[in-house]
Amino acid sequence: MLTRHLKTVLLAAVASTLSVSANAAVYGLNQSNIAPGSFSYTVNFSILSGNVGSLTGQVDSVFRSNGSTKATGFDITDILLSTGSLIKSDSEVTTPLASTFTKTTNSFSFSNGALAAGNYTLTVFGNSYSSNASFSGGFEVVTSPVPEAETTAMIGLGLGLMGLISRRKKQ
Repeated sequence: MLTRHLKTVLLAAVASTLSVSANAAVYGLNQSNIAPGSFSYTVNFSILSGNVGSLTGQVDSVFRSNGSTKATGFDITDILLSTGSLIKSDSEVTTPLASTFTKTTNSFSFSNGALAAGNYTLTVFGNSYSSNASFSGGFEVVTSPVPEAETTAMIGLGLGLMGLISRRKKQ
């Protein structure tokens, strides 16, 4: 049975191994006065060597429609990541307005929990139905350093030596 002191030291060693400082970068996804027709909007970002990352975000558009005809605004059709894939959920919320028009919000939420070091491009695709269409949103990339193999091996060796010393003291 391990002594209380040894248990505390082991717990502290494991906690220090698992604790890494995370960094976050926030990127905006905002565009206004989009010309009618298909469009794409691109944001580039990087994850530095020696880090792993994840991203989460949302982008919203608002348009007015008259029945099935979209009178103004636009529709977001897709969001793509240059390398890897995104988990996406697309939702539309319709709010009745005066007369026969409705206000519809098209919202994409997206995430990827496993990004390696490298350069990435996030692209929003859509269709604009008027010259004053706009959308807004953003995403956050959180990165954490990856412990080097040598560091992990040294911690394991240290824990093993502490266990050996504890075992010898019992005998």
